[in-house]
Amino acid sequence: MFESIVDQIRDKQWTPLRYDGDVSFTWDDYIRMVDENFHRSKKNSINKHGRVLVMTIENARIKPPFVRDILSQMNKFFINNTASCHIFSGIVKDSGSFPVHKDGMDVLYLQVKNTITWKIYPHKDGSRYNIDRNIEKTPPAERSCFSRTLKPGDMMWIPRGTYHQVVTTEPRVGFSFGVEGPTDPCTYI
Repeated sequence: MFESIVDQIRDKQWTPLRYDGDVSFTWDDYIRMVDENFHRSKKNSINKHGRVLVMTIENARIKPPFVRDILSQMNKFFINNTASCHIFSGIVKDSGSFPVHKDGMDVLYLQVKNTITWKIYPHKDGSRYNIDRNIEKTPPAERSCFSRTLKPGDMMWIPRGTYHQVVTTEPRVGFSFGVEGPTDPCTYI
């Protein structure tokens, strides 16, 4: 999977892609997973409005096969780094998400239930990427953005430091895989 986007990873470019495996995940699977795993970590949380659940699952006893597969691929591809996985979900149509933000790790997001729209903001110079992420410390105001709706099986690679936002219009479940480690991709590919 990652071999197909090596150039984008190396150049710190965001890019959409597709998971080629099965992402079958029912609401019953979701409830079982939350019931079995939510209490296991203090990192797990529900946002202040009670609409978005964030749960760490890389060490969970119950994991869907696609989570095990992607974590395995990440651990083989991104050497000298730690792969993490969180489930982001909302069970009401207006569950919302985080405001425009940037992450301190590279992220591979996989949509598995219903749809969401990603908004990705280009850098001040209009480029898709910038190796020195310290240049831009403030979020974009009203700059135009790239917008893409993800359906089950769609993924998005988001390099650390890229401003983005997820817009929701229906209940949804997605998995966010993080690559934590050195910021220079030359150290892990």
